[in-house]
Amino acid sequence: MTHHSVVKYHFRPLMIASAVGFICQNTLAQSTPSINDTPFANRPLHLQSESKTTSAGGVKPNVMLFLDDSGSMLENANTGSYRIPDLWNTYLGNCTYNQNNLLISRNLLPGNGQQTNPSMGRCLYYYNADIIYYRNKGLPPGPKSFLRPAAQVRMDANINAINEVLTKTGDSVNWHLLTLWGSEFRHLNGGFYKFDNIGTASVGLSAEKARKLVNNMSPIAGTPATERYLKAANVLDHQIKYRCQKNYIVFMSDGEANGGGFPWPGGVYGTQPQWWSQHDSSGPNSGDPGKGVSVFSSKLYNMDMRVGGTDVEGGSWDDPKYPKQNIETITIGYGNGLTPQGRNYLKNAAQPSEGAYFANNASELADAFLKALAKVQTQTPAEAKETSSISTPSVTGSSVADLAAFLTLDTGKWSSELKFYKFSTSGPTAGELLRDGQNNLAPPVPAIYADRRVLVNNGTQKYWLNGSDAKKEDFAILSDKEFKDGFVPWLMRSNKTDEQIELDVAGVTPRTVKKYRKRSAQADDPSRQMGDVLDAPTIALGKDQDNRQEFVITAANDGMLYVFQSTRDPARPYGLKLNYLPAGMQRESADDSITVGKAIHAIAEEGYGKDNVNYPHLYLHNGGLTWGLTAKTNGLNQQYVVLATMGQGGRGAYGLTIGGKKRLDRNGNTPAGMNAPESDWLDEVPLWETKKGDKNTLGYTVSKGTLAQVATRWNNGEAVRNAGVHYYAFVANGYKAKNAAVSYESPTLYIYDMLGQEFGTDTTKTSGDISNGNQPGQFIKKISVGGAEGALSSPTVVDVDFDGVIDIAYAGDQFGNLYRFDFRSAPSGWKVNKMYTGIPTQPITSAPAVYRKDGNKYVVIFGTGSDIFEDDRKDMNQQMIMGIHDDLTQDPVNLLPNDSRIAQQAFTSDNKIRKIEVNNFDPKTHSAWRINLEPGAISTSDGRTVASEKVVSKPQMLLSTAYITSRIYEYKETATALPSGATKGNTCFEENSKVETGGTSWLMSIDVRTGTAPTYSSGTVFKGEAENTAGKNLNSISSQGAIIDANKVAPDIEARLPNGDHEDGVASPLTPPGEKGTPPRNDCLAKDAKPNIVVANDSKTALQDNPLDGKRCGDPSLFRASEREIQL
Repeated sequence: MTHHSVVKYHFRPLMIASAVGFICQNTLAQSTPSINDTPFANRPLHLQSESKTTSAGGVKPNVMLFLDDSGSMLENANTGSYRIPDLWNTYLGNCTYNQNNLLISRNLLPGNGQQTNPSMGRCLYYYNADIIYYRNKGLPPGPKSFLRPAAQVRMDANINAINEVLTKTGDSVNWHLLTLWGSEFRHLNGGFYKFDNIGTASVGLSAEKARKLVNNMSPIAGTPATERYLKAANVLDHQIKYRCQKNYIVFMSDGEANGGGFPWPGGVYGTQPQWWSQHDSSGPNSGDPGKGVSVFSSKLYNMDMRVGGTDVEGGSWDDPKYPKQNIETITIGYGNGLTPQGRNYLKNAAQPSEGAYFANNASELADAFLKALAKVQTQTPAEAKETSSISTPSVTGSSVADLAAFLTLDTGKWSSELKFYKFSTSGPTAGELLRDGQNNLAPPVPAIYADRRVLVNNGTQKYWLNGSDAKKEDFAILSDKEFKDGFVPWLMRSNKTDEQIELDVAGVTPRTVKKYRKRSAQADDPSRQMGDVLDAPTIALGKDQDNRQEFVITAANDGMLYVFQSTRDPARPYGLKLNYLPAGMQRESADDSITVGKAIHAIAEEGYGKDNVNYPHLYLHNGGLTWGLTAKTNGLNQQYVVLATMGQGGRGAYGLTIGGKKRLDRNGNTPAGMNAPESDWLDEVPLWETKKGDKNTLGYTVSKGTLAQVATRWNNGEAVRNAGVHYYAFVANGYKAKNAAVSYESPTLYIYDMLGQEFGTDTTKTSGDISNGNQPGQFIKKISVGGAEGALSSPTVVDVDFDGVIDIAYAGDQFGNLYRFDFRSAPSGWKVNKMYTGIPTQPITSAPAVYRKDGNKYVVIFGTGSDIFEDDRKDMNQQMIMGIHDDLTQDPVNLLPNDSRIAQQAFTSDNKIRKIEVNNFDPKTHSAWRINLEPGAISTSDGRTVASEKVVSKPQMLLSTAYITSRIYEYKETATALPSGATKGNTCFEENSKVETGGTSWLMSIDVRTGTAPTYSSGTVFKGEAENTAGKNLNSISSQGAIIDANKVAPDIEARLPNGDHEDGVASPLTPPGEKGTPPRNDCLAKDAKPNIVVANDSKTALQDNPLDGKRCGDPSLFRASEREIQL
């Protein structure tokens, strides 16, 4: 009697659900700036519900530059001294105005070199190319080379700072200008000051016209600030044209605002009835609150300046969306000579109060101006909306399921949080997600982020991002100060708030990031700590630690891999330990000009993700993650490794060592990867990255890679396993870049050596060097299917005879074709054959699944459809699920879509359940089956478009049942036109265009042998549903399912599954030479199994578990079905 052990079905050890709660933002038509260029949709289709509003953002704000051109602006910009020598050490006194005008003394022009003390009346100045003498426009003789002052004056610094602001802000605002004395007009008056220009404001200026006037300013007389402020406010009041328009006075002064004006009538509060136009610094109005400019600025800020009536486009001034029209005042105090009274005068004048800035030198002045103008909002952001999104689930635990990890998503902040739901471990709900008394999921526990380190790999060098050898050039940051004080703290989420980070670099020039966006008000806010995670999986690996895996890993679209390590705190079970940043990964360039690192600054910009034209959302790292633990070969140590692809973020892949012990270490005690001391991580963690430069023919590596042992030597059709066994990484070539100059090829499978080590059975601790002659990551071979350029989908590799090395692989391509790759020979004989010739409108974008019928006979199961391109949302082409029987003793038969050997199966459906009640499959005449999914349709009642149902994830196998998640996207577009009289792009009226994206997913259950509904006696079924149930409506867009046995979660599960295909896990032990592998059972479940398939969805419930059931090993039905089985 033969004894058959109870099957130990291999369930995935980590349940990750990016059950992603997010806030939708506006999406506009995309342009093609280089770092933003992508062939893909900017967001996943399940995130494209949106309400797009063009409103007050189209109206430019008014900015009145109210500038001090008093005599004290002649002082040295940094020291405050009036002594400013030129090359002859002449004291130019009041004649030296600014570098732009190059004011000079008349006595120097004849060239006699005599030193004098000229007065203002004897000065000349430049206006553009002409030298002008204020009494005579004639050009006296004399050299010009010595005329520039040797030190910068305050007026100079002021002009330079405003020029920088004008350059950075441009024409995004309406500029207006008023100076105390009208010195910007001297060139119109033959060089004279004409006091009839005083109080003349220039309005409606372009940035360039404002620049020309500002460049003409020169110092004269006193500081009549309060009087002139009233003039500035009066002028600005007349420029308020729209109800949603913002209005600012930016007031810069360097001295005591206490004199030098014309007589003002007595009795006006804050003035004196003589030649003073504001408070006397020694008098009754000395800088007290409520005196001087503050009297008026506070009223202008707090009052509603328009009540009743309509604005220029006919909108009501009392529109509840814009209930008040006012003027904000921003003040900048310049110079170290400001007295306390003068500082108070300016501080009190700022309304609101946070708009007061002070500067002691030229550098601080430029910084203050930039900070002040940063407060001017050039657009009104759209209101955020909240919903949920999805990613594939998994679980972590020790002997039983403990935690279900999921990721939130907030597209207002473009960030995610890692959190963990708990599983119930006892009672009737054991193995299901823990719920409260109202049947709601129990509150999740969060991860922590207090111990971040960022390891950068630019393709040639590895360094710590905050270290001394960090390179700003890898991130396209122009200045050292911005890199150190802006970019690095923002990306590393330092203990500074985002607002503090922006203030620290507001005056820095040159700058790459115009304004760092604010993600949160607090530096330690958990919602600020990660980039957004979209479609990237989350994996768990490592030995048991605190009853769970040691590491949890995911990837985010800030370009970084996130590695969390188990803590001893059940309330916060995992903490962030490392970010790995593959900065050198190429995107849309054939060189290193457009890389992941050089695109990251775009995600830091204010407005990121809100505008698909200028600031679209970027994918920077959302590819597949695969983990492996090297085989336990003759007692050698085992290393945990990760293979990552860049997804829609880049064209490449890389390998890391995460933990374990060094396989090469013969003492057995040297930790590897992140189990090594942190000081060694630069060398221990990174293994390799794929080739860069113009020879890089990889596309965007959206697929998931695979790790497996491969025999490179064969003898009479049998793998040689004692030597020549290598651990290889399999990577599909990915999707073509938008840039036609980037090299690309037909669908291709790339193969790399993961570790460059020998894994044959002869390898021992005493066998000497175990290197196989390759370097880690060395390119081994590529196998192209030929034909047109295109993408291969994720491969599924299979160990047919269970000897520890793979024999074949299956993969589809974006044209709908399916292939078998054959590795049953030395590498020179590896080949590929087409199994099915599909059609381009039915692309295969995910890995197929396999079912082992018997020995060399398999069924290959796959679905078709795509949801990564913008057009996929509206795709109406009918998709399908298909199963093809494959006899591995023969070359595959290339089936065509209309082949008579394909049995057509069909389901009936209501809103809850699908059924397949008729079996059309005849094994005598059919070698494949097909189920057509729902086609697309347009609703005639409400205009909704229902796109065709599609499959974009790998089927999940449990016994002979495939569980397949499909997606049906729905959308409806509506628009509200602008009223007549409103100008598009310059209006307060809201132009609404709304896209409502919804839909649902079906969780299909198919008997893969026939393409019919499964039964309890032949496979697994939904617990509690009728046996002919072929699908359940999940009532929301959902992820690929993750099948778990909540009663058996092995932390180091074998990568090889019962059907011979490989997932994450421990590399299989090699069968000794001369022996045969033993296939495990795949036809029954253990008696104590608690199978469940968990999906993440875009509803607020986040996760959904679906208990399964099926025949058990030892059940009477099983005993009757096979007399060889023993009832247990």
